[in-house]
Amino acid sequence: MTEGAYGLIFLDRKLGRIRKVYRRRQDADQAHCSAVFESERQAFELAARVPEISALVPLYFGQSEAGRIIDRDGKDVTGEVYPCLSFEAEYLPGTFEKIGTIDASERQRVMSLFFSADIKHMTDASVRIANGVVDKVIDFAVREIELEAQPLC
Repeated sequence: MTEGAYGLIFLDRKLGRIRKVYRRRQDADQAHCSAVFESERQAFELAARVPEISALVPLYFGQSEAGRIIDRDGKDVTGEVYPCLSFEAEYLPGTFEKIGTIDASERQRVMSLFFSADIKHMTDASVRIANGVVDKVIDFAVREIELEAQPLC
C-alpha cells in the first residue's frame, strides 16, 4: 500500500492490478474529492480512445466500489476512505519520476499528446523512462480541481 494526495493505493501482485481508493481529507469535503475522482476516471476513458496514449497508460479496469479496507498492519481503515470513489488499473512496476523533472522536449511531446485528447491536468503526472523516452504515465486527469480555502473555525 502507498498513499497519494487523494488516494490510498493497494497492490494485488497476483492479479497485476492496483486499486486506488480516495481517502477522506480534513481540508476537502466529499464533493471536492468526488470531482477529483471523476476527473481522473474521465481521463482514463479518454486515454483509452487514443492508441498513442493508451499505450502509455495503465490498463483501466473501471470503477469498483471498495469493500472493507484493511491496511498493511491489519487495521480496518474503511472509515478513512470513500469506498464508492475507487477504481482498478494495471500495476506498472518500475521507477517513476515527476514529469516536471524529465527532459523538456520529451515532457513537451508527452504533454502535447495528452492535451490533444483533452487530458489537461498533467502537473501531478509521473512517468517511467525506457531508452530515453517516456514509456508509461500515471497520475493524470482531465482537469485540475482547485481546492478552495476552508475556514479554520
